[in-house]
Amino acid sequence: DTDLDAAPVCFLWFSATSEWLCATSGKIYRYNVSSNSKWTAATTTVAGVLHMVEYNGVAYAALGASTKYYYSTDGITWTQTDLTDGYANRFFVSPNPAGTATVLWKSKNPNELSNTTNGKTAAAGGVQWSSPAYMGDTSNNITNIFLVNDELLVGKTDNLFYYDSEGGTHPYMDDLKVART
Repeated sequence: DTDLDAAPVCFLWFSATSEWLCATSGKIYRYNVSSNSKWTAATTTVAGVLHMVEYNGVAYAALGASTKYYYSTDGITWTQTDLTDGYANRFFVSPNPAGTATVLWKSKNPNELSNTTNGKTAAAGGVQWSSPAYMGDTSNNITNIFLVNDELLVGKTDNLFYYDSEGGTHPYMDDLKVART
């Protein structure tokens, strides 16, 4: 019933509040079922969201490599991180390289991948991001992070990379580089 200010960029089912969040280029909206089932602006402060994910009851909104990301525990109040490397284009929740705990992964264009156990502010218990692993060269951006058969895979426009438990990166599809040229 409520018009969004722009086309949706991404949606997130936020289980901490049992409602949908929708990011547009200008705002983050909540689909509040208890208030006549309408989209309601959750915040006007957070703009330019590229991706959202929920990790340990906290929603994270990535804003790219030039603006630090935000997080929220209620979908309404959003706080910008103050961690050293608080820039992200995409998030993903998956086991750490050793497979011993679930962590929050982030990619930062063009080719950085790192993880943390808590991406909030330092005062809220945030833990600094790991040193980045570099996926391929800088000529192509990371497009996705996903898990297949317990392998953390990172997709780029010119290859698919496997990030192993020792921190090694392995190209899987070098033929994409040849096909691309």
